Amino acid sequence: MYIFKVRKLYRYCKSFIFFILIILCFNYSFFNNNLYANDSNQLKKGISQTLTLAFFLMVDKVNSPLQSLATLFNGSGRVAADEFEKTIRFLRGYNLEIFPDSMGFITQSVSDSCMNVSECWVVAYSTDKFGVLRPGSDISRFPPLLKTVNWAVREENQLIVGPPFHGENGKVYSYYALTVRNTRQFGVVVSIIEYDKIYKKMLKELGLDHIAINLEMKLKTKDGYTKAKKVINNQDYLSDNYYKVEEFKIHNVVYFITWNPDKLN
Repeated sequence: MYIFKVRKLYRYCKSFIFFILIILCFNYSFFNNNLYANDSNQLKKGISQTLTLAFFLMVDKVNSPLQSLATLFNGSGRVAADEFEKTIRFLRGYNLEIFPDSMGFITQSVSDSCMNVSECWVVAYSTDKFGVLRPGSDISRFPPLLKTVNWAVREENQLIVGPPFHGENGKVYSYYALTVRNTRQFGVVVSIIEYDKIYKKMLKELGLDHIAINLEMKLKTKDGYTKAKKVINNQDYLSDNYYKVEEFKIHNVVYFITWNPDKLN
């Protein structure tokens, strides 16, 4: 029932955003040469805020399978491998438009060779067959994933966004993680997302060919936040006409996003 509600809500939100965006774009284009500078800036601000909402609604959509998977684990006595696979197939069937590149369940290792318990995590179940998240993989060999998992354990029941990292294709990714606990299992469910894919999917949903974007993120630390890390960097966003939306928070990270309304096509 939760999945159907999320899907229905997303369709309504998408239609509403698309409608508002059309109105804003029309107003901006039609009145651009006749309004004073401050009015023009207000219109660009409205367009930017609408685009930001559309982008993070898409981020929320790609993460909804992770939250559903966590609900399965928390509500069960034990989740077996075949049940994990059936659930993934079910979730994928209702999220055909955009789905995490990989999802997995990670649990602590009981190997005698484990010297540091906080680093002894292995992938128990996964949709990944050959990558870092493949079943049986020791995640201590991949720091971005290990850091995300340990962070999730420290802040149990919170959606954790891991540090950004570059894949083999040069694109930037992050792991998203949630702790899960039932009578027989404790671990972390994770998914991996590609930011550029979400950006391009958003453009497609809104019927846009291109709009310049610059996306950065800061991760929370005990002393504040890290320096901003680049996630998406369009070179052509740098102009006198861009507008910066201050921030968008997801628990342990702050995203900073900049759109250039003059680059709408």
